[in-house]
Amino acid sequence: MIIGNIDIVYLFANGLSHWRNQELKYSLRSLEKSSMNYREVYIIGDKPPYLNNRIKHIHHGDNQLFCKEKRICEKIMKACNVAEISNPFAFFNDDFFLTKPIDFSQIPFYFKGFLQNSISKRNSNDIYTHSLRNTYDALTEKGFDTKHFDLHYPMYYDKKKFPEAMAMYDWNIKHGYVVKSLYANTLGIKGKYRADCKIMKSHDKEEILERIKDFDLFSTSEISRAIINILNEFYPNKSSYEL
Repeated sequence: MIIGNIDIVYLFANGLSHWRNQELKYSLRSLEKSSMNYREVYIIGDKPPYLNNRIKHIHHGDNQLFCKEKRICEKIMKACNVAEISNPFAFFNDDFFLTKPIDFSQIPFYFKGFLQNSISKRNSNDIYTHSLRNTYDALTEKGFDTKHFDLHYPMYYDKKKFPEAMAMYDWNIKHGYVVKSLYANTLGIKGKYRADCKIMKSHDKEEILERIKDFDLFSTSEISRAIINILNEFYPNKSSYEL
């Protein structure tokens, strides 16, 4: 898929960080260092105090009665309703860190396998496992594919198609659905297989460097001293979004 310059949308909420909200700072540094063909950067939700007014902030208060996946869906819905945001836009997480150039005009839709395989490997009582199972059941009921698109990589969302797709499902269900997989499979996107690159807290520096060497982006499960050291080495310079 090749499109024109698009906007990048982060979802952000204070209090969910493992590192005093510093992940977003380094993600933006990596974005500015290693990406091309994007226009503006938006944050839907809260705005950390270290960012300036170059970043586009759209306030959105989380409803704490909603499950995490529904809160994510609500924020993406908010982005879909902001006229100034490009259509489509690229969804990006605050714990995504680019290590090689990414062209935002041609991001593939990646999946990392199938939902049923991921479900079988997880703790059956884990909340996220329930979200995966809900997604698998809902997609299967409608006869859609069940590829697992919820890996750590940006994804395009269409501002018209996203609300239409989400409206096909009962979001009052406990634990909700995993949004990327629900969206992409509902739209019939075939996607391209890609291994995920998520760094665990237990990994030491050498393990991390070996793990990420063949990837253009990595993510983290929790912040460790080794990860902090690597982020400071890779992205020492402030982005234009920082005060």
